[in-house]
Amino acid sequence: MVCDHTAPHSGVSRYERTTAELRLTLVCDNCGAEQGEFARIEYRPNARRFSAQLAELTARQLGLDESQVARVRFAMLICDVGREKIPPRSSTSAAAE
Repeated sequence: MVCDHTAPHSGVSRYERTTAELRLTLVCDNCGAEQGEFARIEYRPNARRFSAQLAELTARQLGLDESQVARVRFAMLICDVGREKIPPRSSTSAAAE
């Protein structure tokens, strides 16, 4: 059956990995077909925030006290600070060349 797109429509965001953009679109609730695009927003997921939460949950499951849990969370948050500033060539070891 072909959809005539007269059903209600909803706003949906879709992440385009190739362009690192979040697309804001309108889709038909009946068939899911895109009916229009409103905007594109530059977006890169920030896994660091979620990693810190996971590290905190793991520390709690291990039975660490609150100060140790806080240290684990902090360590996860700062573990790759400055990585973007290091040129790719200098971050590889000499043994790998």
